[in-house]
Amino acid sequence: MEEATGHAATAQALQAMEQGVPLHWSPQRNAAYPAATRLKVRQLVQSLSLSSWFCCLPGPARQALVAAAASDIARTTAWPTLTAADWQAAAPL
Repeated sequence: MEEATGHAATAQALQAMEQGVPLHWSPQRNAAYPAATRLKVRQLVQSLSLSSWFCCLPGPARQALVAAAASDIARTTAWPTLTAADWQAAAPL
């Protein structure tokens, strides 16, 4: 059973690669992610914009917060088969 799961995970990762889904999220790359990922990122930004504390942060802090949270969303929705070790190895320089 583990072998079948491994094959499915590999197939899922290959499909994402073939579709051009980037490993690392950025606002400029958001459109390349699947619709489910883009929807969750949009919901995140909308929720943050309605909070009382988010608007008080300086612009760069807001951008960094959104980027970190959106990156996590992208990892769990577009690349769920990659492990923490995979992400560490794929970290941008």
